[in-house]
Amino acid sequence: TGYDFVVDRRYTKDDIYHICRVPVERQKGNWNTGYTNWQGDWFIFCNIGVAGRTGHDYNNRFQDSQLHWYGKTSSHLGQSSIRSMLRPTGKIHIFYRTDDRSPFNYGGAATAVAYKDTIPVQITWGF
Repeated sequence: TGYDFVVDRRYTKDDIYHICRVPVERQKGNWNTGYTNWQGDWFIFCNIGVAGRTGHDYNNRFQDSQLHWYGKTSSHLGQSSIRSMLRPTGKIHIFYRTDDRSPFNYGGAATAVAYKDTIPVQITWGF
C-alpha cells in the first residue's frame, strides 16, 4: 500500500482517514487506541513527553533518531498484534505528537530494531 505521507508533515486523524480511504463506519474505534492495522499496514499513534487523552503517560521518546515506544498498558510479546508489528507483512507508519490536542507528525515508515519483553511491551523503532 503506497500512502503519500510526508515525513515531518502534520496530519489530523481526518487527514489520515481520507488518505487511507477509511470508510466512516471503520473510523475511530481502534484508530483511537494507540495502534491499529489497516489493509496490512500498522498505524501507531503516540505521544512524546505528554499524557494521552486517557491519562496514560508512557515514556515514549526519541533517542539517537530512534523511537523508544511502549505499547498499551497490558501489552506483551505474546499478543498477535505485537508479534505482527515485529514481523510485519506491510509497513509500520509512526505518527507522534508532543501535545495531546495537536495533529500528529509523521515520523515515517519504521522497522523494529529492538524490543523488551516487558509489560507494557517496549519496542525501539528505526526509520
